Amino acid sequence: MFAWLSGIEQCVCSHAQERSSVWDNNLEINDSYPAVPGFKDSVVLQNVEYPETLPRLRAKLPPGPRLRSVPTFRAAESETMQGEPLLIGTLMHIKLEESVQQMTVTLYANGFSMSPLVGGGSDARRVNRAWSPFSLVEKCQVKTLQHSAYWAVFKLTVFRAGGHDLCLYFACTGGNAYKERDRWVEKIGVLVSQVTRSLFPPAEIKVQPLPGIESTSTRILAGFLLQGCNMDTCQLVYAELHAYVAGEAKLTLYRDEWCDRELTTIVLSNASTVSTRSGVHCNVFGIDHHRFCARDADEKELWLRAVSNVKVKLMFEAPDPTSEDGKGQRYTRH
Repeated sequence: MFAWLSGIEQCVCSHAQERSSVWDNNLEINDSYPAVPGFKDSVVLQNVEYPETLPRLRAKLPPGPRLRSVPTFRAAESETMQGEPLLIGTLMHIKLEESVQQMTVTLYANGFSMSPLVGGGSDARRVNRAWSPFSLVEKCQVKTLQHSAYWAVFKLTVFRAGGHDLCLYFACTGGNAYKERDRWVEKIGVLVSQVTRSLFPPAEIKVQPLPGIESTSTRILAGFLLQGCNMDTCQLVYAELHAYVAGEAKLTLYRDEWCDRELTTIVLSNASTVSTRSGVHCNVFGIDHHRFCARDADEKELWLRAVSNVKVKLMFEAPDPTSEDGKGQRYTRH
């Protein structure tokens, strides 16, 4: 499954350990980090003297990670499957222009396994793979196979940075092939969606700037996104879309919702490419060569609508928005 790569060897979806063991609610008050996003001033007690023997002042702060690092996850190919099988059956694994092989495919909460049937040869072995949020499952039309009416093919695509996507083709066979395919496609989509949601914190989309953080004054949409990285990894970033100014706009990526540690900025112009793929529970979209995954389909559509609207403004060289225009551009989730 996806695991923290910052020294915490714990599955994201595992229920064996309480989540509170990773989060600390009893942090000391100091001037390292703000207690509320947008207010950087530390707590200061004026004109009061305390004996040095008194213990250091402590208080409750909002739950947060002990280390403010960027959460990073990876879809491991050798991941141990968890829980009971949720769906098991025999599918044809199609390698384009190579071979067609019968496989026993088993779906689990955190991934799936493939095992060749008896007689698979010396290379026959069980293969496990964790679900990736950057996945697309879709039905395929096949017209070149003999007896194609008894073959129902679907494709699982795992998007990777650099364009080296993983594509797996499967086929259900028999008189109920199409009905069986629908069942497999729907189940895979649901499981990928559940894993994706488990990687996001319980935070809502924001449209208002943060008080005291000038860099957020032109914000029109902000929220958490997964950003695709190399080697089947992704990181959880806080993205903030800004209004266009002087012929360009920007999408700023922060370490977290405090918006005081910028990771990178993606410049949007009238030539920027905004892309997405339609499929079952596919929450992936792209801006130029950057790939992102939203929490769910509603949030993906919200991001696409906001980014596309900004691009249209840039294409038609719309005048820079005033402060009142900026308020009107902000988006809400219905």
